[in-house]
Amino acid sequence: MNVNLQQEKQTILDALHHTESGVWATPPELSRISGVNLESVLRIIYNSDEFLQCGVMSEDGLPLFTSRKLYKERTPFRRRVLTSLKYA
Repeated sequence: MNVNLQQEKQTILDALHHTESGVWATPPELSRISGVNLESVLRIIYNSDEFLQCGVMSEDGLPLFTSRKLYKERTPFRRRVLTSLKYA
């Protein structure tokens, strides 16, 4: 990943801390908060192993994403175990 994409990825990761839900965000929301264009946000979140996609969609029907680190920090252990069993 080139330096510019690495910086944009970090900007997106930082933006996750400022989302409405505090954990999950849609690509347009990440683009708006981070200032990174939507095309780059999509490219980065789909091609980086640092992001997780939620199993349910937003109310608008858009995919929701978070970072692995934020998911681990803010999701109760019990829920993480149940989610992993659901998709095992």
